[in-house]
Amino acid sequence: MIVNHNLQDENIEITKQIMDFFEDRSFEPNRLKRYIAYKSENPSIEIPKVISFVNQDIDTVTMKYDESIEEFFGAKYFIKENLSRYMKYQEEHNTKVNTTISYVNSNLDYEYYTNTKSADLKKDTLILVNKYYALDKDYEPDNMVQIEAKYGVQQYLQKEAYDAFKRMADDAKKEGLTLYITSPYRSYQTQSKLYNNYSARDGKELADTYSARPGYSEHQTGLAADIVSGPGKSLDSFENTKEFKWITSHAHLYGFILRYPKGKEKLTGYQYEP
Repeated sequence: MIVNHNLQDENIEITKQIMDFFEDRSFEPNRLKRYIAYKSENPSIEIPKVISFVNQDIDTVTMKYDESIEEFFGAKYFIKENLSRYMKYQEEHNTKVNTTISYVNSNLDYEYYTNTKSADLKKDTLILVNKYYALDKDYEPDNMVQIEAKYGVQQYLQKEAYDAFKRMADDAKKEGLTLYITSPYRSYQTQSKLYNNYSARDGKELADTYSARPGYSEHQTGLAADIVSGPGKSLDSFENTKEFKWITSHAHLYGFILRYPKGKEKLTGYQYEP
């Protein structure tokens, strides 16, 4: 077997355990030393599990075995590279597997604005910007268009978002409702002024619950907008309007979501914003 698998130069001691590896249907010769190392680190694990984990490169993430690994493995949104973080978070917070995966995948095992990365701009409008993913201070979308007066303040949105909003607003209008954009695209510099003003007024800790730091605002993508029920209407009262009720159940049909829902503050990092 050693010769057949071209392992004669590996100086591997032949033992019954090694033979057990050979006999498993999932055995891959080039991983033999890793099987041996993982088994040595976790002697109580059965050979098939050792082979399964090593074949999926779990040993490159963590050499420590824990029963929770198997639960994580079977979960829908499992990311192999996050395994050690899942294990650490679950141990510290005693959360269920799916909750642990959701929180860690969202980087909530880190403090806000730590371990940050640049937002991925390679997927067109599929951009994630939050308290962990930031846009450069010079970033500005290429395909911006000016908003017509009947749809909102005459500032700018990305064309795809604006076209979708117009379709939504036109359909709402057919039902006697008005959707009006009051705050669309904001540059890094504009967001910086807003955040600094809020921080000076309310303190940084409170400001962070309702205002994004410059570079971390979705408004800079040109894909986000604050909406009210007409010119001069208040954001604070929008929740109590027929427009809010309509848009809550229809926005997704046009590609929009309520970005900061009630009860999800732990996930979004922001207070509820109707």
